[in-house]
Amino acid sequence: MVRISVILSLLVFVFAFQSTSLINAPQNIVDGHLDSIRHMMQWRAKEMKKIRQWIINHSDSTLPFTPTLFHFSSGIPSDSDFITPSFFVMDSLFHKEYVELYRNPSITQYNNLISVCESCHNTWCPGPLRLIKKLYITSQPE
Repeated sequence: MVRISVILSLLVFVFAFQSTSLINAPQNIVDGHLDSIRHMMQWRAKEMKKIRQWIINHSDSTLPFTPTLFHFSSGIPSDSDFITPSFFVMDSLFHKEYVELYRNPSITQYNNLISVCESCHNTWCPGPLRLIKKLYITSQPE
């Protein structure tokens, strides 16, 4: 069991190292420095807050932001036990919904993306569920 964990950790590290060349990633990833998944999540949460406010104010237009494409799996986990096939599935699902948000910016698509965050953090990865739930756009925005 320990041998499998070590091999999985090594594979994650190799995958993360190879994923550092993604376009529009936060500067510390572009420069070839791996970052923690936690930092990447915090960065993404700030971005989602900006997108949320923009969609509330301009729901009938295209997003003026450039998508920042990176996978959370390119970062360094604070606990390698969370790096499982499920983590990669959730990471891919988030990425798919994120790209779709830029193709079809709408309250519905934005909320779909946030529901992926909530699903992952509710069932798999510990995380700030109160913060995530506040990101949804409801009929009466806060």
